[in-house]
Amino acid sequence: MIQVIERFDRILRSFSEQPDRARSLGELAEEAGISGPACANIVRTMTELGYLRSLGKRRGYLPGPTAFFLFAANPYRYLMDAARPELELLAQQNTNFVILVCEDGGCRRELFCISDTTIIQVRDRNPNALVLNLFRCSTGIILLSRMEESRIRRLWEIRNGENNFLSEPDFRTFLKKLKRYRDQGWGAFPDPVHRRVTCAAPIFQNGHVIAALGTISDLTRQADPELPIRNCRSTAERISKLISDSPE
Repeated sequence: MIQVIERFDRILRSFSEQPDRARSLGELAEEAGISGPACANIVRTMTELGYLRSLGKRRGYLPGPTAFFLFAANPYRYLMDAARPELELLAQQNTNFVILVCEDGGCRRELFCISDTTIIQVRDRNPNALVLNLFRCSTGIILLSRMEESRIRRLWEIRNGENNFLSEPDFRTFLKKLKRYRDQGWGAFPDPVHRRVTCAAPIFQNGHVIAALGTISDLTRQADPELPIRNCRSTAERISKLISDSPE
């Protein structure tokens, strides 16, 4: 057990000098001084716990939200500071609910929200922060749509994925729906019974998804039913540009 912890520490420390440079599995194994298979097992667990985040097949890994929440150098705090004016503006556009979330250990963690009562809540990583199953909410669906299939399957198995926001119990069909949201770059989920629409869009930093924006809008307050979707998408795009070195 001590050996596993030491290897965990070595892998995490390999990002200390250049935390913004992605490392391949081979690089992590070499820097940590362990075999490829041993490194793959540890990295998979670290990714599930949120200490690392995968950038996709053969694109490597970067530190994840759990690692950042544990230290002062927290780009998620920077994200919240940069996003707040945009989120407040979005809330003024007849948007009942605005939320900014990230993935944390295979769950959706709330970073910032504005409700219809204009109460703003900022949540750091603490036991009282709101954590939800990624499969049960619109922003979680958007975050899942950016993951590799192997990770989605593993989360499906351990998070009871068949009970999901899309009401799709079949894994292969669920993946097809995720691909559609990934390809179009956003998701809109109308609720005709309550005459409202839920929207979600990814937040990018230098080409990598680090968070998701979600909104709920009452369509009875909208002259144009497509406006909430456009507002959510454009806000996500502006936030992405604010926190990136170059425009997305």
